[in-house]
Amino acid sequence: MEKAKHLLKTTGKILLGILVFLGLIVGGFFIWLQGDPEEITECQADYRLFEHALGISCIPNNPERILPYGTAPSQFLVAIEQPMAMTTVGFDVETAADIPGLYERLREVNEGVLDLGFVEGTAVQNIELLLQIQPDLIISEWAASEDVVKTVELVTPAVLLTDSGDWKEITQRSGDAIGRSEQAQELIVAYEERVQILREQFDDPADVSISLVRLWPDNYWVMLENSFSGQIIQEVGFSVPPPQLEIDDQVLTFNSMQIRFSKERYDLVDADFILLFPATTGQVLIDTGYTPRDLTEEFQSEPLFQFLEAPQAGNVLEAGVHWNVTGIYSAHAVLDDLFRYVAGVDPEEVAPNPLRLE
Repeated sequence: MEKAKHLLKTTGKILLGILVFLGLIVGGFFIWLQGDPEEITECQADYRLFEHALGISCIPNNPERILPYGTAPSQFLVAIEQPMAMTTVGFDVETAADIPGLYERLREVNEGVLDLGFVEGTAVQNIELLLQIQPDLIISEWAASEDVVKTVELVTPAVLLTDSGDWKEITQRSGDAIGRSEQAQELIVAYEERVQILREQFDDPADVSISLVRLWPDNYWVMLENSFSGQIIQEVGFSVPPPQLEIDDQVLTFNSMQIRFSKERYDLVDADFILLFPATTGQVLIDTGYTPRDLTEEFQSEPLFQFLEAPQAGNVLEAGVHWNVTGIYSAHAVLDDLFRYVAGVDPEEVAPNPLRLE
C-alpha cells in the first residue's frame, strides 16, 4: 500500500512537472510567433532597461536572487560576496576550479541559499528546477538560443551578457546587470595591473613561446588565442608556435578556441614552454578513473614528446584546471603560474594576488 502511495505521489509530481514545462513551452512558442513588433522603451517600477546580446530586457534595479549561468559570473559574485539564488555541488566544483580555498569561500558566501546537491543539466534547461529556485534575475555567460531565453523569461528576467567569449567583458557585464559596475571595473583593473607587471619581467614577451594543452583521457587539445587561457597569453604578449597560426578555420571547434591533435602533430605544441592542464576538475575526473596527474603522465610518456624543445629544457608545467575555467579567480591563478614558472619570480613579492585565499 505504501509503495502504491509513493508511486502515485511520484507520478503526480512528474505529471505536474510535464504540464508546467509544456505550458511554458507553448507560451514561449506563441511569444516567438508574435515576435517583438516594438522595441521595449520603458519598464515597470523598480525595473530598468538593459541591453544585452539578444536585445533589450527589463531587469530588476536591485536583484537579490541572482542565478549565474557560467563560471565567470559565478566567480565574480563570489569576489564581491554576493550570494546566488542556488548552489549545486557539481557546478560549485567547476566554478572553484580546484583553486585552493575557493570552494570553501564559495560555500561561505552562499551559506543558507537553496542547495540542490548534484543536479543533471542546468536551471536554464530545466523549467521545473527554475520554478523551484525562483530567481529574480538570470545572468548567462554562454550563448543561448532566442527561443530558450524567451521561454525562460516567462519565469524570470534573463540576460545573455555577451557573445564575444571575452571573460573580462563577461565580468564587467555581470556587474552592470546587477548594479555593481564599479566593483567589476575595480577587479578588472587590478588584474590588468598584474598583467603589466608580468609583461615588464621580460625584455620582449614575444620572444617567449607558450603552448597550452588541455588533457582528456586518451585525447589532447591545443587551446588557441580565443580560449580563456589563450586570451591571457595574448594579453601578456607571449607568442605561440607558428603552426597554430596556420590552422584552417574549418577544423576549429568551440568558437575557434581549441583543436584536437595527435602525436603526429606535435609541431602544434613545440614551444619554449608547454603548459599541461586537465579538461575538468580532479573531483569530476575521479568518475573516469583518472586523476590530473594520470593525464599529464600519460601525455608526457609519448616518446616523440621528449624531442620537443620544452621537455628538453625542463619547461613543462603541470598546471591546474583553472587554466580552462573562466573567471576572475582563475585569471589571477593563471597569472600566478606565469609569474612563477615562466618569469621565474615569486608573484607575492612582485605583484601579490588580490584574490589569494590561502
